This record gives sequence, C-alpha cells and structure tokens, in this order.
Amino acid sequence: MKVDITDAVVIVSYLFGEGIELRCLDAADIDDNAEIDFSDAIAVLNHLFAGASGPSIPYPGAGTDPSNDALHCGAP
Repeated sequence: MKVDITDAVVIVSYLFGEGIELRCLDAADIDDNAEIDFSDAIAVLNHLFAGASGPSIPYPGAGTDPSNDALHCGAP
C-alpha cells in the first residue's frame, strides 16, 4: 500500500525478463498508458526522488483502475 524503490526495481526486472511475475500488470502501469515499459519505472523514481506526481488513479488510495485497457490484475 505504499510506493518505494522496490516498485521501480520490480518493473525493470520484469522488463528484462528476469523471471519476475507481476501479479497485477495494471498496478505496474504507473503512467496509465496501457503498457508496462521503462517509463513506468522512471515515473516511480521521479515520484520518490524528484517530487513528481505519483502513479495514476486510484493512487494514493487503493482501488480499481478506471481506465479501459487490456491490463488487469490476477489471471488473464
């Protein structure tokens, strides 16, 4: 329920195919552009260290992403 540097590390590890499985692809889509890419890890780091805005809605609360995209949580 909080954002920290581990979130950026997990996203990068997932992108490099290091065997990291994401239980919720939608949660890793920090900029809500319907893709998991390096911009998501950079957005986490900018939020933590440069004071940039945080992840997209529903952050900072818990909840469901209201955008209609192919990224979901749980089993596909």
